[in-house]
Amino acid sequence: MEDKEFINQMKYLIENYSDPNPEYEAGFVQGVFYAYNFKLHGKTYADERLKAHSDGRKMSEGCACEGRDGGC
Repeated sequence: MEDKEFINQMKYLIENYSDPNPEYEAGFVQGVFYAYNFKLHGKTYADERLKAHSDGRKMSEGCACEGRDGGC
């Protein structure tokens, strides 16, 4: 699968996510975020990125790409 197709599928999953329990949303987004990083950068990178945000911070807080156009 090409990266562009994969990214479009991830966007589709996020845009169409729905669950009656709003507490599941954060876990769902983290799972998609992990899958995205795993596909593009490998397991080690994906594990590290997930650990960096597992303390409840928003995904955009304190990321390595802070200050770049578009953020993380």
